[in-house]
Amino acid sequence: MAKIASDEQKVHDKMIEAATDATKMGELSAKLSALAEQKEELELEWLEAAEVAEA
Repeated sequence: MAKIASDEQKVHDKMIEAATDATKMGELSAKLSALAEQKEELELEWLEAAEVAEA
């Protein structure tokens, strides 16, 4: 999770630098969406593992 958060921050920083480049912003937006999906998958895995541990 920490790596994903770090990667998200890097993408945000790049978005600031590329604010006037629509093509680059589209690429970075797609990358940010992929990172959000990875984060969501990890959160779901963590919740499932927590449920199993409680059982």
